[in-house]
Amino acid sequence: MKERASNIELLRIIAMTFIVIWHISIHAQKGEAATHDFITATTTTGVNLFLLITGYFGLKLRWKSYLNIIAMVIFYSLLSIVINYYVFGYQPSIKDVFKAVNPFGITAYWFVDYYIILLLLSPILNIIKDRATNKEYIYLIGILVYLSCIIGLLFGRTINKNGYCIMQFITIYYIGDAIKRFKLTNRISNKYLIAIYIASTFILYIGGIFNIPGRAAYNNPILMAAAISLFCIVAKMQFASKHINSYAKCMFPVYLIHEGLFGKNIYYLLYEIGAKQNYYSHEYALSLLFYIVVLFVGAAIIENIRRAIMDKPIEMLCNFLNKRINIFP
Repeated sequence: MKERASNIELLRIIAMTFIVIWHISIHAQKGEAATHDFITATTTTGVNLFLLITGYFGLKLRWKSYLNIIAMVIFYSLLSIVINYYVFGYQPSIKDVFKAVNPFGITAYWFVDYYIILLLLSPILNIIKDRATNKEYIYLIGILVYLSCIIGLLFGRTINKNGYCIMQFITIYYIGDAIKRFKLTNRISNKYLIAIYIASTFILYIGGIFNIPGRAAYNNPILMAAAISLFCIVAKMQFASKHINSYAKCMFPVYLIHEGLFGKNIYYLLYEIGAKQNYYSHEYALSLLFYIVVLFVGAAIIENIRRAIMDKPIEMLCNFLNKRINIFP
Protein backbone atom coordinates (compact mmCIF):
# COMPACT_ATOMS: atom_id res chain seq x y z
CA MET A 1 0.00 0.00 0.00
CA LYS A 2 1.30 3.43 -0.96
CA GLU A 3 2.24 5.58 2.03
CA ARG A 4 0.03 8.61 2.54
CA ALA A 5 1.54 12.06 2.01
CA SER A 6 2.18 13.30 5.55
CA ASN A 7 2.00 16.98 4.56
CA ILE A 8 -1.57 16.55 3.30
CA GLU A 9 -2.47 14.39 6.29
CA LEU A 10 -1.17 17.18 8.55
CA LEU A 11 -3.44 19.55 6.64
CA ARG A 12 -6.35 17.21 7.42
CA ILE A 13 -5.58 17.60 11.14
CA ILE A 14 -5.28 21.39 10.76
CA ALA A 15 -8.59 21.54 8.91
CA MET A 16 -10.41 19.60 11.64
CA THR A 17 -8.85 21.79 14.33
CA PHE A 18 -10.18 24.82 12.45
CA ILE A 19 -13.65 23.26 12.25
CA VAL A 20 -13.74 22.48 15.98
CA ILE A 21 -12.62 26.01 16.94
CA TRP A 22 -15.14 27.53 14.50
CA HIS A 23 -17.95 25.42 15.97
CA ILE A 24 -16.98 26.46 19.49
CA SER A 25 -17.23 30.11 18.42
CA ILE A 26 -20.66 29.79 16.79
CA HIS A 27 -22.24 27.09 19.00
CA ALA A 28 -20.52 27.22 22.38
CA GLN A 29 -20.13 31.02 22.33
CA LYS A 30 -22.99 31.89 19.95
CA GLY A 31 -20.80 34.49 18.26
CA GLU A 32 -20.78 36.63 21.42
CA ALA A 33 -17.06 36.45 22.25
CA ALA A 34 -14.74 39.28 21.26
CA THR A 35 -12.65 36.78 19.30
CA HIS A 36 -15.53 35.74 16.99
CA ASP A 37 -14.57 37.85 13.95
CA PHE A 38 -10.95 36.76 14.16
CA ILE A 39 -11.91 33.09 14.51
CA THR A 40 -14.35 33.39 11.61
CA ALA A 41 -11.63 34.82 9.38
CA THR A 42 -9.00 32.23 10.29
CA THR A 43 -10.91 28.97 10.71
CA THR A 44 -13.87 28.87 8.30
CA THR A 45 -11.51 27.51 5.65
CA GLY A 46 -11.73 24.11 7.37
CA VAL A 47 -14.55 22.60 5.30
CA ASN A 48 -13.11 23.77 1.97
CA LEU A 49 -9.71 22.41 3.01
CA PHE A 50 -11.25 18.99 3.57
CA LEU A 51 -12.88 19.07 0.14
CA LEU A 52 -9.64 20.23 -1.50
CA ILE A 53 -7.90 17.23 0.06
CA THR A 54 -10.67 14.97 -1.27
CA GLY A 55 -10.27 16.40 -4.78
CA TYR A 56 -6.47 16.27 -4.62
CA PHE A 57 -6.48 12.54 -3.84
CA GLY A 58 -9.71 11.79 -5.69
CA LEU A 59 -12.70 9.65 -4.76
CA LYS A 60 -13.30 6.13 -6.00
CA LEU A 61 -16.68 4.63 -5.29
CA ARG A 62 -16.34 1.11 -3.94
CA TRP A 63 -18.36 -0.98 -1.54
CA LYS A 64 -15.60 -0.50 1.03
CA SER A 65 -15.55 3.30 0.78
CA TYR A 66 -19.34 3.51 0.95
CA LEU A 67 -19.83 0.99 3.76
CA ASN A 68 -16.95 2.43 5.82
CA ILE A 69 -18.49 5.89 5.98
CA ILE A 70 -21.97 4.50 6.66
CA ALA A 71 -20.62 2.25 9.43
CA MET A 72 -18.77 5.14 11.05
CA VAL A 73 -21.83 7.39 11.01
CA ILE A 74 -24.05 4.66 12.48
CA PHE A 75 -21.52 3.79 15.18
CA TYR A 76 -20.86 7.35 16.34
CA SER A 77 -24.49 8.42 16.05
CA LEU A 78 -25.65 5.52 18.23
CA LEU A 79 -22.78 6.10 20.65
CA SER A 80 -23.77 9.76 20.91
CA ILE A 81 -27.39 8.84 21.62
CA VAL A 82 -26.43 6.32 24.31
CA ILE A 83 -23.98 8.66 26.07
CA ASN A 84 -26.48 11.49 25.80
CA TYR A 85 -29.09 9.34 27.50
CA TYR A 86 -26.91 8.29 30.42
CA VAL A 87 -25.15 11.64 30.95
CA PHE A 88 -27.91 14.15 30.21
CA GLY A 89 -31.01 11.95 30.45
CA TYR A 90 -31.94 12.86 26.88
CA GLN A 91 -34.73 10.69 25.44
CA PRO A 92 -33.99 10.14 21.74
CA SER A 93 -36.82 10.61 19.26
CA ILE A 94 -37.68 8.16 16.49
CA LYS A 95 -36.16 10.70 14.06
CA ASP A 96 -32.88 10.67 16.01
CA VAL A 97 -32.69 6.89 15.88
CA PHE A 98 -33.62 6.77 12.18
CA LYS A 99 -30.90 9.26 11.28
CA ALA A 100 -28.46 7.18 13.32
CA VAL A 101 -29.08 3.78 11.73
CA ASN A 102 -30.31 4.35 8.18
CA PRO A 103 -27.85 3.29 5.46
CA PHE A 104 -29.00 5.71 2.76
CA GLY A 105 -27.07 8.87 3.56
CA ILE A 106 -29.81 10.78 5.40
CA THR A 107 -27.88 11.55 8.57
CA ALA A 108 -27.79 14.08 11.38
CA TYR A 109 -24.70 15.66 9.77
CA TRP A 110 -25.12 18.02 6.81
CA PHE A 111 -21.50 17.54 5.71
CA VAL A 112 -21.84 13.75 5.69
CA ASP A 113 -25.02 13.88 3.60
CA TYR A 114 -23.37 15.90 0.84
CA TYR A 115 -20.11 13.96 1.09
CA ILE A 116 -21.99 10.71 0.47
CA ILE A 117 -23.72 12.31 -2.52
CA LEU A 118 -20.29 13.41 -3.80
CA LEU A 119 -19.02 9.85 -3.34
CA LEU A 120 -22.00 8.44 -5.26
CA LEU A 121 -21.44 10.96 -8.06
CA SER A 122 -17.67 10.41 -8.17
CA PRO A 123 -17.64 7.84 -11.03
CA ILE A 124 -19.33 10.37 -13.34
CA LEU A 125 -17.30 13.31 -12.02
CA ASN A 126 -14.09 11.35 -12.57
CA ILE A 127 -15.03 10.45 -16.14
CA ILE A 128 -15.54 14.15 -16.90
CA LYS A 129 -12.20 15.24 -15.43
CA ASP A 130 -10.25 12.33 -16.90
CA ARG A 131 -11.54 12.89 -20.44
CA ALA A 132 -11.45 16.69 -20.45
CA THR A 133 -8.54 18.50 -22.09
CA ASN A 134 -6.74 21.10 -20.00
CA LYS A 135 -8.61 23.88 -21.80
CA GLU A 136 -11.97 22.16 -21.25
CA TYR A 137 -11.10 21.55 -17.60
CA ILE A 138 -10.27 25.20 -16.98
CA TYR A 139 -13.56 26.16 -18.65
CA LEU A 140 -15.47 23.68 -16.45
CA ILE A 141 -13.97 25.06 -13.24
CA GLY A 142 -14.61 28.62 -14.42
CA ILE A 143 -18.29 27.82 -14.99
CA LEU A 144 -18.61 26.10 -11.60
CA VAL A 145 -16.98 29.05 -9.81
CA TYR A 146 -19.25 31.46 -11.72
CA LEU A 147 -22.37 29.50 -10.76
CA SER A 148 -21.29 29.19 -7.12
CA CYS A 149 -19.74 32.58 -6.40
CA ILE A 150 -21.65 34.91 -8.73
CA ILE A 151 -25.04 33.33 -9.44
CA GLY A 152 -25.22 31.65 -6.04
CA LEU A 153 -23.55 33.93 -3.49
CA LEU A 154 -23.84 37.34 -5.16
CA PHE A 155 -27.34 36.99 -6.62
CA GLY A 156 -28.67 34.56 -4.02
CA ARG A 157 -29.89 31.86 -6.40
CA THR A 158 -30.63 28.47 -4.89
CA ILE A 159 -27.94 26.72 -6.94
CA ASN A 160 -25.42 27.65 -4.21
CA LYS A 161 -26.50 30.34 -1.76
CA ASN A 162 -23.90 29.78 0.95
CA GLY A 163 -21.84 26.70 0.14
CA TYR A 164 -23.94 24.22 2.11
CA CYS A 165 -24.83 22.20 -0.97
CA ILE A 166 -23.60 19.60 -3.43
CA MET A 167 -22.65 22.29 -5.99
CA GLN A 168 -20.01 23.60 -3.58
CA PHE A 169 -18.69 20.11 -2.96
CA ILE A 170 -18.37 19.43 -6.68
CA THR A 171 -16.71 22.80 -7.32
CA ILE A 172 -14.05 22.37 -4.61
CA TYR A 173 -13.57 18.71 -5.56
CA TYR A 174 -12.60 19.76 -9.08
CA ILE A 175 -10.41 22.62 -7.82
CA GLY A 176 -8.53 20.18 -5.56
CA ASP A 177 -7.93 17.91 -8.52
CA ALA A 178 -6.86 20.90 -10.66
CA ILE A 179 -4.18 21.84 -8.10
CA LYS A 180 -2.62 18.43 -8.67
CA ARG A 181 -3.32 18.28 -12.41
CA PHE A 182 -1.75 21.65 -13.20
CA LYS A 183 0.95 21.35 -10.48
CA LEU A 184 -0.03 24.70 -8.97
CA THR A 185 2.12 24.10 -5.90
CA ASN A 186 5.18 24.16 -8.17
CA ARG A 187 4.01 27.05 -10.32
CA ILE A 188 3.28 29.54 -7.53
CA SER A 189 6.00 30.56 -5.08
CA ASN A 190 5.46 30.49 -1.34
CA LYS A 191 5.79 34.26 -1.00
CA TYR A 192 2.77 34.79 -3.28
CA LEU A 193 0.78 32.04 -1.60
CA ILE A 194 1.48 33.48 1.85
CA ALA A 195 0.57 36.97 0.60
CA ILE A 196 -2.73 35.67 -0.81
CA TYR A 197 -3.53 33.83 2.42
CA ILE A 198 -2.75 36.81 4.66
CA ALA A 199 -4.63 39.26 2.42
CA SER A 200 -7.66 36.96 2.13
CA THR A 201 -7.78 36.37 5.88
CA PHE A 202 -7.47 40.10 6.57
CA ILE A 203 -10.33 40.88 4.16
CA LEU A 204 -12.49 38.24 5.87
CA TYR A 205 -11.67 39.79 9.25
CA ILE A 206 -12.63 43.28 8.06
CA GLY A 207 -15.80 41.78 6.60
CA GLY A 208 -16.64 40.41 10.03
CA ILE A 209 -16.08 43.75 11.74
CA PHE A 210 -18.45 45.47 9.29
CA ASN A 211 -20.85 42.52 9.31
CA ILE A 212 -20.76 42.04 5.53
CA PRO A 213 -23.25 39.36 4.42
CA GLY A 214 -21.79 36.12 3.08
CA ARG A 215 -18.37 36.62 4.65
CA ALA A 216 -18.49 33.13 6.21
CA ALA A 217 -20.21 31.42 3.26
CA TYR A 218 -18.14 28.54 1.94
CA ASN A 219 -18.62 29.81 -1.63
CA ASN A 220 -17.24 33.24 -0.75
CA PRO A 221 -14.39 33.58 -3.31
CA ILE A 222 -12.17 35.27 -0.69
CA LEU A 223 -12.67 32.35 1.67
CA MET A 224 -12.01 29.92 -1.16
CA ALA A 225 -8.80 31.79 -2.04
CA ALA A 226 -7.64 31.55 1.58
CA ALA A 227 -8.29 27.79 1.62
CA ILE A 228 -6.57 27.19 -1.73
CA SER A 229 -3.48 29.22 -0.81
CA LEU A 230 -3.15 27.52 2.59
CA PHE A 231 -3.58 24.13 0.93
CA CYS A 232 -0.79 24.89 -1.56
CA ILE A 233 1.53 26.19 1.18
CA VAL A 234 1.24 22.97 3.18
CA ALA A 235 1.28 20.78 0.04
CA LYS A 236 4.74 22.15 -0.76
CA MET A 237 6.13 20.61 2.42
CA GLN A 238 7.71 17.19 1.97
CA PHE A 239 8.08 14.91 4.98
CA ALA A 240 7.01 11.50 6.23
CA SER A 241 5.46 10.68 9.59
CA LYS A 242 3.66 7.46 10.40
CA HIS A 243 2.24 9.08 13.54
CA ILE A 244 0.63 11.94 11.60
CA ASN A 245 -0.68 9.54 8.95
CA SER A 246 -2.18 7.29 11.61
CA TYR A 247 -3.70 10.11 13.65
CA ALA A 248 -5.17 11.83 10.59
CA LYS A 249 -7.48 8.81 10.15
CA CYS A 250 -9.25 9.90 13.34
CA MET A 251 -10.28 13.33 12.08
CA PHE A 252 -13.63 12.23 10.68
CA PRO A 253 -14.54 10.67 14.06
CA VAL A 254 -13.63 13.99 15.72
CA TYR A 255 -16.26 15.64 13.52
CA LEU A 256 -18.88 12.95 14.18
CA ILE A 257 -18.37 13.14 17.95
CA HIS A 258 -18.40 16.90 18.46
CA GLU A 259 -21.29 17.49 16.04
CA GLY A 260 -23.40 14.62 17.38
CA LEU A 261 -26.23 14.93 19.91
CA PHE A 262 -23.87 14.51 22.84
CA GLY A 263 -21.42 17.03 21.42
CA LYS A 264 -24.17 19.61 21.01
CA ASN A 265 -25.06 19.30 24.69
CA ILE A 266 -21.40 19.89 25.53
CA TYR A 267 -21.75 23.16 23.59
CA TYR A 268 -24.56 24.18 25.95
CA LEU A 269 -22.36 23.49 28.98
CA LEU A 270 -19.47 25.44 27.49
CA TYR A 271 -21.83 28.32 26.72
CA GLU A 272 -23.06 28.46 30.32
CA ILE A 273 -19.48 28.47 31.60
CA GLY A 274 -18.33 31.09 29.11
CA ALA A 275 -21.30 33.45 29.35
CA LYS A 276 -20.87 33.77 33.11
CA GLN A 277 -17.26 34.84 32.62
CA ASN A 278 -17.86 36.94 29.49
CA TYR A 279 -15.68 34.40 27.63
CA TYR A 280 -12.61 35.85 29.23
CA SER A 281 -10.71 34.17 32.06
CA HIS A 282 -7.84 31.76 32.47
CA GLU A 283 -10.23 29.13 33.81
CA TYR A 284 -12.47 29.42 30.75
CA ALA A 285 -9.52 29.22 28.34
CA LEU A 286 -8.30 26.11 30.16
CA SER A 287 -11.76 24.55 29.98
CA LEU A 288 -11.82 25.03 26.19
CA LEU A 289 -8.30 23.63 25.86
CA PHE A 290 -9.29 20.65 28.02
CA TYR A 291 -12.37 20.04 25.85
CA ILE A 292 -10.36 20.12 22.61
CA VAL A 293 -7.63 17.80 23.97
CA VAL A 294 -10.16 15.31 25.34
CA LEU A 295 -12.12 15.44 22.07
CA PHE A 296 -9.09 14.68 19.87
CA VAL A 297 -7.54 12.09 22.19
CA GLY A 298 -10.90 10.46 22.91
CA ALA A 299 -11.74 10.24 19.21
CA ALA A 300 -8.42 8.46 18.54
CA ILE A 301 -9.05 5.93 21.32
CA ILE A 302 -12.66 5.27 20.35
CA GLU A 303 -11.84 5.00 16.64
CA ASN A 304 -9.18 2.37 17.29
CA ILE A 305 -11.73 0.38 19.31
CA ARG A 306 -14.36 0.78 16.57
CA ARG A 307 -11.98 -0.40 13.89
CA ALA A 308 -10.99 -3.42 15.95
CA ILE A 309 -14.67 -4.33 16.19
CA MET A 310 -15.96 -3.37 12.74
CA ASP A 311 -13.12 -3.60 10.21
CA LYS A 312 -13.22 -7.36 9.76
CA PRO A 313 -17.03 -7.66 9.41
CA ILE A 314 -17.03 -4.77 6.91
CA GLU A 315 -14.24 -6.43 4.94
CA MET A 316 -16.18 -9.70 4.83
CA LEU A 317 -19.35 -7.91 3.72
CA CYS A 318 -17.41 -6.04 1.02
CA ASN A 319 -15.94 -9.28 -0.32
CA PHE A 320 -19.41 -10.82 -0.44
CA LEU A 321 -20.93 -7.81 -2.23
CA ASN A 322 -18.03 -7.56 -4.67
CA LYS A 323 -18.69 -11.15 -5.74
CA ARG A 324 -22.47 -10.83 -5.90
CA ILE A 325 -23.14 -7.19 -6.81
CA ASN A 326 -20.03 -5.73 -8.42
CA ILE A 327 -21.69 -2.61 -9.85
CA PHE A 328 -18.87 -0.10 -9.53
CA PRO A 329 -16.74 0.90 -12.53
